[in-house]
Amino acid sequence: MPISTGTNNVYPMMLEGTIAGIVASVVSSGKFGKEILCKRDKRLEIYKNGKLIDIALIDAVISKENFTGTRAIWDISTITDIFVTRAHPNNIGFSSVAGYKTTLSEDEDGGIYVKIGESPESVMAPIAPGVVEKVGIIDCKRLNMDTDYSYEVMEKGTIALDGEREVIIKEGDILIFRISRNGPYRVNVTKTLEIAQQIGFFVKR
Repeated sequence: MPISTGTNNVYPMMLEGTIAGIVASVVSSGKFGKEILCKRDKRLEIYKNGKLIDIALIDAVISKENFTGTRAIWDISTITDIFVTRAHPNNIGFSSVAGYKTTLSEDEDGGIYVKIGESPESVMAPIAPGVVEKVGIIDCKRLNMDTDYSYEVMEKGTIALDGEREVIIKEGDILIFRISRNGPYRVNVTKTLEIAQQIGFFVKR
């Protein structure tokens, strides 16, 4: 049950703490299976030269810059490619670039790929809190589930994963991006509360 604590991440939900505690008590009661209360989320799997190196839950962003440490990428001019598992205009971060072109929910299968750079077509996207940038869109297309999308690295750079982790890539590396339903089980808060109410979970006699 990912809960937003004020960061700009897309994955956590805005949920009042008291309600979160009640939902947690329902889930942990053992009265319901995870298949009833939860949804299996998507994940973006990243392979480098045939080996799974990391995953992302929201986005993987390819940059021409070499970064060290876990810091967000701010300079849009260094970004060349964006892979996302969801897109919506109310997102913030690099998934908003896709979200200002099309919409893909967490419950829908597949993902979206965006090639960015100099282009007649562009969007104004909130890539960070208080930062709205003009982003040129060269290509934007849907990605199918469980399908390998190959990407040959043309120059040394970085893949930023969910704005939290980074993988160094070099010229000649062959990357594979794959969307699957192997992500974490996420609690459906509304459904959980409704099911618990219907069976009288909250009624004490």
